Parts: sequence; structure tokens; C-alpha cells
Amino acid sequence: MSTIRVVEITKKNPQRFRFDFLSEWLQENGVDFEFDYIQSQDLESDIQEAKKEFDSIRFGPSCIDEAARLQSRLPASAQIIMSIEALMRERKQWWPRSFCGDAIRQVFVERVQSLDTLRSAVIVGSGGLARIAAQFAVTSGYKKILFSGIESDKGTALVSDLSRVFFDCHLEWMGDRVLGLSPGSTSLLINTEPIVSDSDLFSDLCYFNFLHNKGVVCELLASNFNAQLVREARNVNIQCVTGELIASREDSLWIKKAVPSHMFKEKEYTEAWIEFLQNSV
Repeated sequence: MSTIRVVEITKKNPQRFRFDFLSEWLQENGVDFEFDYIQSQDLESDIQEAKKEFDSIRFGPSCIDEAARLQSRLPASAQIIMSIEALMRERKQWWPRSFCGDAIRQVFVERVQSLDTLRSAVIVGSGGLARIAAQFAVTSGYKKILFSGIESDKGTALVSDLSRVFFDCHLEWMGDRVLGLSPGSTSLLINTEPIVSDSDLFSDLCYFNFLHNKGVVCELLASNFNAQLVREARNVNIQCVTGELIASREDSLWIKKAVPSHMFKEKEYTEAWIEFLQNSV
């Protein structure tokens, strides 16, 4: 098998720890694999250059929505929310791919017994991952989805965009006014972007008074094994779905597509990934 060359294109915060681990694990398991990184200044130009050199392109969370807007064709699910996490060369053509939404759904099916969708869902963030989180909430049955964050202009635009496709749901941008929510009114909290631990938003979220006692906290960023919001939630016995588990499932789905001939063992990969993260703390 020839060398598989992959690149992550991102505007900020390259996921080196994640993809370096992925690259090393694949190499140890017999896949001739190379991974590189591009800190993008001009996404459209960087994508075109990467297509000349690489077999697959992964996009960082900071540009998955812009990457979707640059494509002439999109899978139906990605077209709804305008977000993709990868471009893959298949049969000499480049195809946009999205794995994160499926990863979230699969992990929730395995680890969360039920969601009280009669209550609201709260999504922190206003970028591409927030779009994916919103689609997950809607397909799970939520009719009221509230968005929180500090980028008001971007958040307002996000709600306006999504309201056009999720027209039978109540979508609302509430900025950083989390403490204004009624106690127990929410059953799902999904974080999609870095939150500074000494910020007012982080402090307000960590009260968790708006979250029902059987609610779930989900972190979509695979930042480290003890993500701050997850750690605070676990301290008060709230069920959590971690970004590390979702990243592992997302990468597993990508591997099955990128290296279909490889006898991939997802359980072994996930266990190795979690052990790596635990040892890195």
C-alpha cells in the first residue's frame, strides 16, 4: 500500500496531540501514514494546494463551516447545516465528508439511556460545531434549543441560518445569560468551543442550576482528558459525554473510510487513545 498523506487545515488551535496519536497508532498497526498541518490564512487557496499533495484533508473546528461554504456539492446532512470536517479523494475525485454528527449519535446511543426532549437543550458556541450540535439536538427530538456564547453577531447569524431549516423548532441566541434560565429547565448542555475557566460564562455554566437532575453535559472538544466543564459536572454527579470519546468515534469512522482495507479494531484504538490521554494529564 502506498503512503497515505493527510493534512489538518485549521485557522487556530491545531489538534496535534490528537492527530499525532492517530498517525502513530496507524503506523504501529501496519498503515504507511503521514500527517501534516496547515495554519490557514486563506482557506480556499490552502484547500486547493492541499489537494495537490495530500490524499485526505481534515478541517479544524475553527473552519468547518467555511469549508462547507466553499464546496460545490455537499452530502444532504451537511448541506442542511453547512458544516463538513473532511475532504477525501475517492476514485480520483474529492468528496466532502462529515463524521462528527454520526459520532455524537453513536456515542449517545451507547452511553446515554434517555434524553428528556420536552425540556430545552443549551449549546455553547456559534461556529461549525454548534451547527452539528444543533442538528443532533433536533434529530433527537428537541423543540427548544438555546445558544450561548460571547460572539453575539456570529451567534445571532447562526440562529437566523438554522431557523430557516429547523423551522418547526424554537431557536434562540441568549448570549451569556445562562443564569437567567429557569432551574431544571434544560436536559442537555453541549459545549462546542474553548471556554476560559475564569470567565463569567464558565462560572455561570458551572452552577448547573438550569440543568435537570437527569440532564447530560456533552463536550465536543477533545482538549484533554479532564476537560474543565466535564470535570465540574462530574463533581456534582452529572452524566457526561466527553470530547475524547466523540473524537475517537469520529476518527474511527474516518479511518474506515480512508483505509477500507485495514482490519481496524475500534475498541483497541479507543482504549489506546484514552490511555494516552490519561498518561498525558
